[in-house]
Amino acid sequence: MSWWTLSKLHPKTKSRFIVQFGTGLYLPNVKTITKPSVEVATKEYRLMNHFFNYPGLVKWQPIKITFVDMNGTGDQFDTSQMLYEMLTNSGYIHPTVDAHGLGKFATGSATQSPISTPEKASTIANSFGDGLWSATNYSPETPNTDNRTIRIQQIDFGKTDRQGNTTSKVIEQWELVNPLITNISWGELDYSADDLIECTLDIKYDWAEYTKDAGEPIISSNYQDFSK
Repeated sequence: MSWWTLSKLHPKTKSRFIVQFGTGLYLPNVKTITKPSVEVATKEYRLMNHFFNYPGLVKWQPIKITFVDMNGTGDQFDTSQMLYEMLTNSGYIHPTVDAHGLGKFATGSATQSPISTPEKASTIANSFGDGLWSATNYSPETPNTDNRTIRIQQIDFGKTDRQGNTTSKVIEQWELVNPLITNISWGELDYSADDLIECTLDIKYDWAEYTKDAGEPIISSNYQDFSK
C-alpha cells in the first residue's frame, strides 16, 4: 500500500513509555506494564427457536506492572521498600504493630487506634498519590483528582533543534482512575543466576481514560523522596 512507503510514517513502539503515580511520582524502575483492556459482557435471550445477543456492561480488566528491584548498592531508590510502603499506606497492619500512621488519633490520654480498612479515596491517595512520597493532599471536601490516577504515557521519537536540544511529545496517554492494589510479589532469589530481581504489582481500577497528544511527558525526581 502506498501509505506504508511514506518517509514520516513510524508505528508506535513498545519501549517508548513512562509511568507516573499521582501528581508527580515518575517511576524509573518500571520494566513492563500492561495497557488497559475492557471486557464487554453480553446477554443472551431466547425467543422461540432463536438466540439473540445484546450488549451488557463494560468491565475494565486489571493491569500488571513489572519493576526492576533497584538499590543493589544499598544507598539508592529501593523498589522493594516502595512496594512495601504502598501496602502499608493502603491500611495494612501486621499483628505485631500497636499503632499505625494511618490510624485514627484519639483525644485526651487515649492511645492511637490502628485502622486496617480506610475508606477508598484515602487509600488511593496514600498508596498511589502524594502520600507515597510526601504529605498527602487528600481532602474529603476537595479531593485532588490527579491523586487518584496512574498515567501511562507513550512518547514519540522526539525532535532535535539546531542547538541539539531534543524534545518529545506524548502521543498517547492512559489514565487509570481509582487504582487499588490486588497483588504484590517481591520476586525470587536463585544462587544459580545473576539475573536482575523483578517485582510485580497487580492493580484493579474503576475505569481508564484515553488522551491523544497529551503534551510533554511528565518526568520528575520525586521518586527520590518517596519514603520521606
